[in-house]
Amino acid sequence: MRKTITLGMLCCALLGCKQANTNLKQITDSGVTLQVINIKNNDSAATAYKVRIVLTGTTLPEQVTSEAKHGLLYNADSLFYISEGGRKIYPQITQPVANGVANTFEYLVDFDKMATGADASMIYHDKYITKKDYQVKLN
Repeated sequence: MRKTITLGMLCCALLGCKQANTNLKQITDSGVTLQVINIKNNDSAATAYKVRIVLTGTTLPEQVTSEAKHGLLYNADSLFYISEGGRKIYPQITQPVANGVANTFEYLVDFDKMATGADASMIYHDKYITKKDYQVKLN
């Protein structure tokens, strides 16, 4: 009986482990961490990304005004684009995700075209906190 329970627990532990997400791209600069995860999509003509902005280090919560929080939640449609071959691809939709984590803003960003070039990058244009552009290489 003990052997069966131990074997069952071992199987659960092995099946519970999953492969690390290799689609995660991340940069940190000026108290802002930007994480971009490519969400696999069966539609080959479109692609979606989960984007997370984490305020860390020198960017204290007191420095983020209510106007900035409002902009990050309700005016996020112009914060992201993909740069590929000198052209800009803007998202079809940018949907804020309520994640309940303090000092973190999360979005689902959906593009109607897939970025396939080696120079493709996701650009986050921060209009509200640091007034900087952040670039994450996608390929």
